[in-house]
This record gives sequence, C-alpha cells and structure tokens, in this order.
Amino acid sequence: MAQLQTSSTLTCPKCGHVETETMPTDACQYFYDCKGCSSVLKPLAGDCCVFCSYGDVPCPPIQVPAPRVIDGTAQLYAPTDTLLRLGTSGIKESNDAANGSNPLA
Repeated sequence: MAQLQTSSTLTCPKCGHVETETMPTDACQYFYDCKGCSSVLKPLAGDCCVFCSYGDVPCPPIQVPAPRVIDGTAQLYAPTDTLLRLGTSGIKESNDAANGSNPLA
C-alpha cells in the first residue's frame, strides 16, 4: 500500500493563488479561506472536500479505502467504484459500476 500523503497544493479557482497545506487525516475539510483573495472555497459537486476539488493530492479519507460490512462480509470500498471483497481466499475485486449494481445503496 502506498504511503498516506498529508500535504496537498491548493490552487484557487478565482485568483490562481497556490498554497501547500497539511490535510486533516481523519476528516474532509469542507471550507478553505484563500490566502490570495480571501474567497471561501467549497468542494465542487461530487467531491467531499476542498482538497479533492482544488488540490493536487486527494484527501486522506479518499486515499484509504473505507472498511464496510455488507451482508455480513467485510469489504473495502475504494473511491474508484471498485469494491474489494475480503474473504478467506484473499481480496477479490468486482466493479459494481460496470454491472449496474450498487451494493452500498
């Protein structure tokens, strides 16, 4: 597994100011005050935080798949819509987006 990256360089969409910031490791950051123009940045539709919208590195919660239990089976949900199933035979991938089902719905 790749090492967790905790720094991301944000680029303001309004003034173009670039700033490298340390990301929280246990939560998504919804607001960010631009140090160039004082605009309050919020995530774009579909993104969880400002780092995923305006940064060069996604936030730590997105970098690490979140464990879930579905139908009594431990699974890891990867942000790429790939579901990693953990069982006695190891990890098995299934792309639920490809077959039209969503096991998390």
